[in-house]
Amino acid sequence: MIRITDSILVAMAAAGAIYTFQIKHEAELAAKQLDTLSAQISAQDRKIALLEADVALEVVKGFVA
Repeated sequence: MIRITDSILVAMAAAGAIYTFQIKHEAELAAKQLDTLSAQISAQDRKIALLEADVALEVVKGFVA
């Protein structure tokens, strides 16, 4: 009886370890995706700031001319 229980507990421990590894792997992938998206957002923010500066310059040129 003890051997059957031990076998079941070992199998459950192995299943738990596999599940933990899978969750860790998924979390790492999500973190990489988050970093990629954050970089894309930063690049878009820089482009928007540059375009706003261009528009402001054109507006100033319009008032001067």
